[in-house]
Amino acid sequence: MKVLAINSSPRMDKGNTALILNPFLEGMKEAGAEVELFYTKKLNINPVQVSLTAG
Repeated sequence: MKVLAINSSPRMDKGNTALILNPFLEGMKEAGAEVELFYTKKLNINPVQVSLTAG
């Protein structure tokens, strides 16, 4: 089983989200899951820039 976790907390691994998420992910690993954790703060995500004018 593969598990993808996304942590959007600005405090990344030091916030309350991590306090709840990390033990859950450890349990998933112990159960044999392949776990991948992404921090949105580290990702380079930009809004889509589209022209909405007809032409």
